[in-house]
Amino acid sequence: MLLTLLLSEGGKDKVTPEQYAFNRSLYLLNYYVLYNDSFEKEQKCEGDFFLKLFSPETRI
Repeated sequence: MLLTLLLSEGGKDKVTPEQYAFNRSLYLLNYYVLYNDSFEKEQKCEGDFFLKLFSPETRI
């Protein structure tokens, strides 16, 4: 979702260019934080089979 917002140009004409640039940088920061959190969680679960098996993010 955040990556779509980063790449899209929708809503650009509804706000000022400064607000659009601010929103875009905020989305980028949020994407970076969420990506790092998921990467750290993945590294934490790397060696533990049971954490991988019973993780809420595991999809069947």
